[in-house]
Amino acid sequence: MPSFIENFLKENGFKDKEIQIYLDIYRHGQSFASSISLRTGIDRTTVYSVIKRLLKRGVIVQTKVNDVNLYLAEDPRIFSQKIDSKIESLKTVRRTSLLFAEEIEKLSRSSFSKPAVRVYEGEEAMINLYKQTLGKGGTQKAFSNIQTLPKGMKTFLKKEFMELKLKKNVFSKVIIPKTKYSERYKSKDLSSNRQTK
Repeated sequence: MPSFIENFLKENGFKDKEIQIYLDIYRHGQSFASSISLRTGIDRTTVYSVIKRLLKRGVIVQTKVNDVNLYLAEDPRIFSQKIDSKIESLKTVRRTSLLFAEEIEKLSRSSFSKPAVRVYEGEEAMINLYKQTLGKGGTQKAFSNIQTLPKGMKTFLKKEFMELKLKKNVFSKVIIPKTKYSERYKSKDLSSNRQTK
């Protein structure tokens, strides 16, 4: 049964031989490719190939002793450092997208009026529309047939949308068709901050 360590490495895109060789280097410290091959039972050609990939990932480093390559595992915190770097990068992208939205809204106000009626198509567009309804707070008024919604939309409404809605204290007044499902939906009104008819 795979350990937590092996599962973590798999979730981070490591293949079986990469896990085996990386853990071997980590356990034994500075290692020659020949030593890794002997300990793991993996042929030397494959060891060199895997080492090349691990070097590219930045999880091991290469050094030399008497002109022969040795390999050493990096500090394992490199995994969380990479995640921190991605988070910072996403924050920058988010700031840029917010700035873009502000700038493009200026164009909208000055060049043309927004249409009174809009048509949204596709699951992603529907999710974005639902998110927009939370922006102004207050009370929402809607009619819906939950059973006919796509699966991804149902998941969004039950989890992410509900959390956002409660966080922003938005109250909903909803009309739904009477079905065997409608009573169960209505029974959750209090915890969902809504009134269903």
